Amino acid sequence: MQKRGQISNLSRFRKYRVIKPLALAISSIILASCSSNQEEVYVVETPEDCTYRTSMSYEQCEVAYKKALAEAERTGPRYDSAADCAAEFGNEQCHQSSSGSFFMPFMAGWMVSSMMNNSSRQSMFNPVYKPQADRSNSFTTATGRPVNSTALGKFTAPSDAVRKQAPTANTTLRRGGFGAMAASKSAWSGSSKSWGG
Repeated sequence: MQKRGQISNLSRFRKYRVIKPLALAISSIILASCSSNQEEVYVVETPEDCTYRTSMSYEQCEVAYKKALAEAERTGPRYDSAADCAAEFGNEQCHQSSSGSFFMPFMAGWMVSSMMNNSSRQSMFNPVYKPQADRSNSFTTATGRPVNSTALGKFTAPSDAVRKQAPTANTTLRRGGFGAMAASKSAWSGSSKSWGG
């Protein structure tokens, strides 16, 4: 025969076993809602790569590539000197803008959302960059937002960095400026401040 204290303890144990999974489920929901501003994307480098990785046709990918190049010139990090750009992105990774007024890194690719349908993807052409200090398999947007690697060659990026165009860059950076601002963006990913604005 069990004593009264033993029954009480068993009752508490049963309650704990019910509450613990419930608490874990609630925690999972909270974590999911916090990360819901992230979107799964492909990072593609060329029209051929885009055709291979997505359901877009070669013609659609070629159009997106040209738009991404134009977007990179409009929104990408700008430097007064080739040396300052090379210090951030590596030797032979920078070029002079078409206007000749600043230097900028070559884009490492552009983002294509894996969640959007084929026709919607055609409008997505936000470029990404690869600072040489970043040894991970990740990228950075023109506004310093992180594009992080996941499994199976996919990445996650803030939804607004995928679906919205970045503002036009208006100022040039000094050596170390991109890395410092990108680190700041990673720590506070909700910021909307841009390199140029």
